[in-house]
Amino acid sequence: MKKSQHVLKNLFLCLFTIALVISCDEVEELTQVDIDNTITENISVQVAAGDEDIQSFSKSMTIGIDNQEINNNRDKIEGLVINAMSYTFKNVNGNEEALVSGSLNIGGKIVTIDQTNPLEDQVNQIVTQIQDPSFLNDVAVLLKNNESIDLILTGNAENAPVDFTMELKLDVTATVEGL
Repeated sequence: MKKSQHVLKNLFLCLFTIALVISCDEVEELTQVDIDNTITENISVQVAAGDEDIQSFSKSMTIGIDNQEINNNRDKIEGLVINAMSYTFKNVNGNEEALVSGSLNIGGKIVTIDQTNPLEDQVNQIVTQIQDPSFLNDVAVLLKNNESIDLILTGNAENAPVDFTMELKLDVTATVEGL
């Protein structure tokens, strides 16, 4: 009889411990808050006509999360995910046949911008999605760990002159502990 009581007592303690661990995980999840934020940056580029058929351009700026709730709790960020990143061309002026291509460097992480006609993209309201998971994850880590990061848009323009604004959008979710 004593042995069966001892087994039941140990079984009860084991089940109690498991329930406690599971409920602690659930409580931790309840204290986490997901905060959504959209980062929108406008990169203005002017490419003058030149002696060569192809003209290069380069524009630099810094970007960061402009959400006060996220920035005030930066030390409590458990994770940050980029849900979507895209760009569009706006305010295009110049040669209708201009073609641009290049690369977008965010904090040392680089993605290619394929050759396109920015005026046609503007007229057709083309939104180009950046879908490279490695690039998105690397930029998310940089945004999580830094208040601002460097952005450099470099490229070439054929048939210049052309002026345009590249609107870059990042939809991010920060998971913050203990709000």
